Amino acid sequence: MSNTCLDTSTPSPDEDQLLQRFADYTQYQSAFLATLGRAERQLLLCERSFAESPLGSLAAETLLADFLVRPGQPRIRLLCFDAHYLGSRCPRFLRLHERFGHAIEMRRLHDEGRPSWESGFIVADQQHYLQRHHFDWPKGETGTNSRTISHLQGIFEQLWQQASPDLAWQRLEI
Repeated sequence: MSNTCLDTSTPSPDEDQLLQRFADYTQYQSAFLATLGRAERQLLLCERSFAESPLGSLAAETLLADFLVRPGQPRIRLLCFDAHYLGSRCPRFLRLHERFGHAIEMRRLHDEGRPSWESGFIVADQQHYLQRHHFDWPKGETGTNSRTISHLQGIFEQLWQQASPDLAWQRLEI
């Protein structure tokens, strides 16, 4: 048996080739759209409210609509901590949800069950990620590091189990 210890927190050089850092909201929004554009089969999205993201923009609507009509049954799973912004300020995204309800699942993590997770992220096809290091700051990174992706997917699944759909996303046709 070997006593060799590998540093599992350091990505290998080829996994980090696509690592790009962003430091302000403009760069974050560009990276957000670029990550959406890389998805072919599955998107996991997690944010406090998506207020700082371009999710309600025409560019995001176009990217997501193109994504959702691809063959192979693409899926979007969205998780947030505050449903108000999406429910009141993202009519384009809500239209996509109405049109592609079979492919978009949205849940909100309620305050009483909210863990100490404070980071927004996207995982596209288990191959690309975007992560803001804290909800209050735009700083973060995008990349292809498989360990980071696996970690973010695990966090997403844990949060998903504690979350539920929210009435703020239901549109009333009167």
